[in-house]
Amino acid sequence: MTLFLLILVEVGVTVCVGCAKMLCVHLSADFSVGPQKELTMAVRKKRDGYEVYYRDPVTGKQRSRFFETQKDAEKEDRRVKYMLEFEREKIIEEDAKRTPVPKPKPKPKPEPESKPALDPDRYLFKNVVKTFEEWRGYALLSDERYSVKKFLHMDVRTITRQTFSNYYLEKIRLGNKPQTVQRRITTVRSILRHAVNMGYIDSIPDNIDIPACSSKEFIPPTEDELEKLYSVAPHHVQRVIILGAYFGMRVGPCEMLSLEWSDIDMDTWVINLRAAKKNHREPVRAIPIPEAFRDIFIDWKHRDSVYKECITVVNYYGRKIMRLQRSWKSTLVKAGIDRELRPYDLRHAFATNGLRKGLDVGTLAKIMGHVDATMILRTYQHVELKDKANVMEKMAKNALRCMDNACMDTGSASKRNSTTN
Repeated sequence: MTLFLLILVEVGVTVCVGCAKMLCVHLSADFSVGPQKELTMAVRKKRDGYEVYYRDPVTGKQRSRFFETQKDAEKEDRRVKYMLEFEREKIIEEDAKRTPVPKPKPKPKPEPESKPALDPDRYLFKNVVKTFEEWRGYALLSDERYSVKKFLHMDVRTITRQTFSNYYLEKIRLGNKPQTVQRRITTVRSILRHAVNMGYIDSIPDNIDIPACSSKEFIPPTEDELEKLYSVAPHHVQRVIILGAYFGMRVGPCEMLSLEWSDIDMDTWVINLRAAKKNHREPVRAIPIPEAFRDIFIDWKHRDSVYKECITVVNYYGRKIMRLQRSWKSTLVKAGIDRELRPYDLRHAFATNGLRKGLDVGTLAKIMGHVDATMILRTYQHVELKDKANVMEKMAKNALRCMDNACMDTGSASKRNSTTN
């Protein structure tokens, strides 16, 4: 280095002392021999602040300091760069004296909220029944409760095809009719279908090994029987007869017994009936009120105005009704009807009479709340004995006419043969 300065002096270059010192530092950094490493520095972002790090030019070790703000880190970065270039010995002394500054402890991560443990009891059939009742809007009826009694303490995840097969055989041995057992199994499957929608199970057992049986055919009431029933029925049963046999409503809490006065528009004379849960495409269906029944609805409304808390159309002195078994049976006895007749057969009478009078099947299906119009023809078309007699009379007349024509043809042919002979 001294030789290089002497050369500059001999050449005639004037070098000040400060510049010479800086030049020496640069030259020592560039031309020195030994274990010196390349100068590397950086400021990097950490989770809780900023870190200034550089590699010691003599030892090669990495040095670092931690700062909370970026401004302080950049200031330290400029200071160290200057000292490494112009005051290298000083920074080496600082590194030797400096005790390592502990990094601040990172803030503890918030513990993830522990998800509440799933209650194993929620898979019990009786708890699924509770959610089913809440979804449906009313409690299970007495027959439905008897249907699910055997399954109440079962886990819905363990109910299989074999469970239903064993249930069927057990009930048959106890003397139950196959139709009754199948109806009860249908009730249980409806609740399991709700469990599928709630995510408790993936699917319900299909292809149950149960012998097929023909369902009992119920003949709807005739017009004469409807007149007898209406004449002796109490007031709330009269409303059931009219709404079932002449408006096609489902008799039960799913439709008719839940019909409220707020659902009937007296200005436009339309019933906005909240349909049963089974019809998802049309949750509310409009049924027009014919002029022949408007005075009857006005009379019903006037009678119910006496009861302050009366909101349902079919009520017993202002109180909501959930079932009709007793009052319906007593009405049948008073009317002198001995055969089996259910309240639901009133709805069948509406469809059967509509088809007999030549009404459009699609319109009937809309009024009754059916998605498939073929359901009307498949389920509700009941043929009365007098209809069969009328058909047989017409067939007999056609047969006699054909026979007469045949006899006339035979007589004329025999007459022609006699003349030719």
